[in-house]
Amino acid sequence: MGLWDIRPWSSARGGTTAARWAPMTAGQGFLPGEPVMIVDAGTITSCVKDGTEILVADSDGGVIGLAVNGPGAAASAELIAADGWGRLYLHPDSGDTYANTSFLGTLGSPRIWYIPFGLPDQLFVANKMVAAAGAAAGAALTGADRGESFQLTYVSGTTPDLGWGLERTAGVPGTDLVCRVVDVLDARGNSVAIGGTGTQAIFQTIL
Repeated sequence: MGLWDIRPWSSARGGTTAARWAPMTAGQGFLPGEPVMIVDAGTITSCVKDGTEILVADSDGGVIGLAVNGPGAAASAELIAADGWGRLYLHPDSGDTYANTSFLGTLGSPRIWYIPFGLPDQLFVANKMVAAAGAAAGAALTGADRGESFQLTYVSGTTPDLGWGLERTAGVPGTDLVCRVVDVLDARGNSVAIGGTGTQAIFQTIL
């Protein structure tokens, strides 16, 4: 949950990685591998984590991406350290906490690198499926999911949080952040048969 729930993906069959950056909204607690967005203030904020899908309208101009670095958050009964929480990172530029690192004089809002969603050649990989309405885990991936378009949702209704995954609800381009499945892989990274069960979805994002 949280830490690298989603990763950039590339192989000989495709996928590139294009990094961008923006200053962080002060006081954030996202981890690397979590979706983030640029808001009206021009800063990066964690995407909504309330069991609803990511909407293009949540961001300023549809700028949404995958965080490469981030401050993390303290562990709690809900967000346990074993799931990647409790990792309060130091900023790579300063070697200090994110709260004590500045960007152009603004303390607590250092640079965050992110990989943009919506680029046609950028692929991502996720290993969780979320049930429709985003309350719990969904049915496992199968080869029949190739070509399907899903939503991207954070499950906060379980204890601990299940985290980010592809929700089994059809994504609507222009409204949702759409995740179109390119391939389904097993635990060894091999493509599964049409009716085979997989553990990872390779997908492109469409805004």
